[in-house]
Formats: sequence, structure tokens, C-alpha cells
Amino acid sequence: MTTLVVTLTKRLEEDFLRQDFVEERNFILSEHQLDAPLFHRTKNIIIEYLPNQTPHLEPQTQLFQNLEVGQHIQFGVDEHRYIVNIEALDNGRFFHARDVSQIFKRESRFFKIVIGIALLTILISFFLAYSSSRRIVAPLRALTRDIRRTQISKEFQLSNKEFEDRELDEIATVFNEFLHEMSQYLERERALVGMASHELKTPVSVVLGALEVLESQHTVSSSSQHVLRRIESAALEMSDNIDVLLKLSRRDGGLSPQQTHIGSIATGVLDDLKSQYDIDSRVDQNTTDDDSWVDADPVLVKMLLRNLIQNALQHTGGKIQLTLTDKHFEVIDQGSDGSDTRPVFPDTNSGKSVVTSNSGLGLYIVTMICDRLGWSVNVRGNDQGGSSVCVSTGAVDGTGAVVETGTEAKSDRT
Repeated sequence: MTTLVVTLTKRLEEDFLRQDFVEERNFILSEHQLDAPLFHRTKNIIIEYLPNQTPHLEPQTQLFQNLEVGQHIQFGVDEHRYIVNIEALDNGRFFHARDVSQIFKRESRFFKIVIGIALLTILISFFLAYSSSRRIVAPLRALTRDIRRTQISKEFQLSNKEFEDRELDEIATVFNEFLHEMSQYLERERALVGMASHELKTPVSVVLGALEVLESQHTVSSSSQHVLRRIESAALEMSDNIDVLLKLSRRDGGLSPQQTHIGSIATGVLDDLKSQYDIDSRVDQNTTDDDSWVDADPVLVKMLLRNLIQNALQHTGGKIQLTLTDKHFEVIDQGSDGSDTRPVFPDTNSGKSVVTSNSGLGLYIVTMICDRLGWSVNVRGNDQGGSSVCVSTGAVDGTGAVVETGTEAKSDRT
């Protein structure tokens, strides 16, 4: 708008001045003989006329000197500003100058007023836009803070605010309904896991008790002792899985974190698996004894290592490389041996750890343990066609920084 006003003002001014030039020229020439020179000067106007009969004459006024016929220019002299127009007529040359200093000053004041109004309008518009945007954004920020504060717990923290805007109120209502359904779903899942674990514990205890009775009676032949050992090993493994599921189903407690040496736990797990697999020839263990300490529940750590190692041994036929430090556990296999084409972990080529219906209880327990301990599991394919499973033991604190549990454990021991 400011640009439009300035442009129109300048054009109107130019049109009026041109019209005044024409009218003044016609008036002066109508009152003067065209065959004689003319010099006319007032406070704001300077006019000279030189007929063609006197070509040797030059204009007396310095403003007109060194200017060519046909020019229409504007320039300043001292504190004055002139518009000069030189025309070639049929009978001579007409020199016309007008002092527009007052017009120029009024024009400058007018432009300053227009620019001031424009700046004031921009300032008011900015203030109105800022205040209105704050009013619009404030409820959005409040809803965002409520969503950000939502934590996975026994009961979610719902947003109880009622928003004036109907759309935001609908969003908050739908979000609250979603959180309520999710809370009920998680509660049913935990209750189901807890009840199933309790129900499974009884038959496992019966199996172990029956095995003890058979051993105490010494009625089993030596050839059947191996079968009993396998039954007992499977029952103990199932009992351990049930204990872990019970611990994981109780989100509010059930863990006993302590300084745990993962190298010792891994050695115990490998000794337990020697009855089923050729551990000595298939597993290469790389453990840093000085730093392989973590602050975690030893039962959960043992179950995590057992499921990782056993899963790799069960579904592959080559060597297994096991690396254990206080910062990560890594199990690298060389792929399937042909007897079982199911991958150790699904979607290994994409580098994502995905739990599907074909993953089995072992992987499900691994992901649950990592989630409960605040660890992360990363699964990716390797060059040998197998899988590389890496569990990072660094827990993320509230600021987003990674806490190195091994360093803390080492300082505690010191």
C-alpha cells in the first residue's frame, strides 16, 4: 500500500507539473511577440525565449546553459530544487524552469508520514499476530506437554484439561480414550503373563518332584539316566523361564540389581548347555575379565545370555562368536546349517530387531529383559549369511545421555 501511494503521488505530481508547464508556456507566448527575445523571472519561475532569427544568442540564466533542446530534468542548486524544461518551437527555443523546493519538502514530509504509518501498521500487525498466535499455540503446547509427560506405568497419566477449541478438545478426548484402552490392554497382558506363569509353575514342580522320587528309588536303569537328565534339564529351563516371566510381569518391582560378573554367568550358561551342544568346538568366547561387570539382576542377565546363546546354537551349525564386556553383549553366528531354515532373528537383512510369531519365546524374553533393564538390542545380518545380535547395556537417563554401567560397577568395587 505504501509503494502504491508513493507511486501514484509521484505520477500525479508529474502530470500536474507538465500541465502547468504547458499552460504557462501558452500564456507567455500569447502575450509576447514571437520574433523578439524574452526574459521573465518571478519568485518560483524563470522563463526565456530565444527566436530562431537570433541563433547566436545564448540563455542568460545559468540553469539553462550547457543543456540541450528537448531535455526535461530535475536538479538542485544550493538549497533550491528546480525542474527545467527546454522545448524547440516553430519560431524559437523556449526555456522554462520552476522552483519546486516547497513542493519537494511537502512531498518528503508526506513520504515520511506514509512510511511512519506503514511502520506503525506493521508493528501493530506484529503485536496482534503474536498475541493471537500465543492464544492459539498455548493450548497446543499444553496438550504437547501432557503427551510428553505420559509414562508407561500401571496407569497412564491422562490429560484432564478441557480446551475451549472444539478440535483440541476432541484430540485430547481421543488421546485419553487411547491411553485408557492401552492401560487396560497392558494390565490384561501383565495379568495374563502372571497367571500363566503361576499356572505353569505347578506342573513343572510336579515334574521335578517326580524326577527326584525316581532318583531316590534307584529303579531307573543306567541306560535311562540320560533321558532323565534331559527331562530334568528341560524342566529346570522351563522353571527359569517362568521365574523370569513372573519378574517381568511385575513392573513395580521384583528385581534384585547387584554387581554381576557376566563372564562367570556366561561360563555357567555354557556349562549347562554342554549336555545338549558341542560347546568347546562351536563357541569362541571373548570376555574382558576386568570390565565385564554390570549392575543388574543376575537371574535376568543369565536368562538373557542363555536365550541368545541357545538360540544361535539351535538354529545354526557353524561357530558362534561370543563377546562380553560391560558395555555390550554380542553373539555372532554363521547362518543356518540346513536342518532348520528358520532365521535366528527375523528381518536380519534390514538391520531391525522385529518380534514376530515365528521368533519364539526366547527372542520375546530377550526383548522383554532388555526393555525392563533399560538396555537396547540391535540385530543385523553379517557377511557369513548369519546374524549379529548386540545388546547394549548403556541405560539412557532423563537427559538422554548414556550411562556406562560398567564404569559405575568398577568404581563401586573399588
